[in-house]
Amino acid sequence: MVSYTSLGCTVTAVATVNVNAAPTVNAGADISVCVGQFATLSGAIGATATSSTWTSTAGSIVDPTSLSTNFDPGAASGTITLTLTTNDPNGLCPASSDQMVITVNALPIVNGGADIVVCPGGTGTLT
Repeated sequence: MVSYTSLGCTVTAVATVNVNAAPTVNAGADISVCVGQFATLSGAIGATATSSTWTSTAGSIVDPTSLSTNFDPGAASGTITLTLTTNDPNGLCPASSDQMVITVNALPIVNGGADIVVCPGGTGTLT
């Protein structure tokens, strides 16, 4: 409320200020998977947000508009950053975003050595 007095007259004005909540988002914790494994994404939105979209620097998101979806990192190992971005339905605040990192680990290389033939009751040496 603001009042102003001049020459014995007072004028008062009242203004209402509404503070709108900004949309909130949580992409979830960073995770690790092996090459060839899908990663399960489980994001969360709140406040004024009513929808969101996943994006990534590589790989493929099964359903980018679902908070809970699967992610295929592809055949390469390394790190991939995923971003979950909200909408802003009331148009008064900017959209919010949060990132998570998926570390894609290469599969181990296994070598069992050369094949050998062993007769029943016999022995063999694996090298």
